[in-house]
Amino acid sequence: MNKKKVLKIIGIIILVLVVIFFIYVIRNFTIIRKLQNKFSKYENNQNYHISSLTEAGDNASIKIDYYKKDSKQVMFTEREINGETLKMTMYDNGERIDMFVDDGKEKTCHLDIDTVMMPMDLVNYLETENTWQTFLGSIFARISKNEYNQKKCYVINNFKSPLFLNDENKNEVYLEKDTGLVVKATFGDEVIDRNYEFDNVDDEVFVEPNIGEYKLLTDN
Repeated sequence: MNKKKVLKIIGIIILVLVVIFFIYVIRNFTIIRKLQNKFSKYENNQNYHISSLTEAGDNASIKIDYYKKDSKQVMFTEREINGETLKMTMYDNGERIDMFVDDGKEKTCHLDIDTVMMPMDLVNYLETENTWQTFLGSIFARISKNEYNQKKCYVINNFKSPLFLNDENKNEVYLEKDTGLVVKATFGDEVIDRNYEFDNVDDEVFVEPNIGEYKLLTDN
């Protein structure tokens, strides 16, 4: 085989590889753009419930139930570390924030605390600042299909966005195909499960417990 034929074969192989890579990136970009558009239908919703469970190793977990309805929000948190459980609830009625804590030994409450309650937002894991960043993220992302909790999902690994911190070992998310919402995420050794409900938050969830059952704390 002469040199020209060898170079021609090498050129064809390179061209085929370039075409395959281009198709791969366009596929990723198309899927990501579709999921971004699906998520956009939910990002401004003001009536939702998120149930979240985060597990970090064998001895630590955090369970959160977060409810939002217009200007009101409440977050129920149950944290377990090495067998010890701490329950904390924060109520924000739009005018003040009250906090109730149960550490298993004592129940305490702090009314009208001087802080800002951070909402549990609906996370757009694929959020970027522009189309170019989305395209660049598509180059390195690995996308497959799977089911999780009977939901059809896209499994996305290694999507690089300047708006999110990435673990150097593992960054994997399950995004529900029909909504673009994260239902499972793995960052390093931390695993997060999430479920969602929309437009059915009942006002009763914002009713605070009987203060008489708690020790009242003050700033003085």
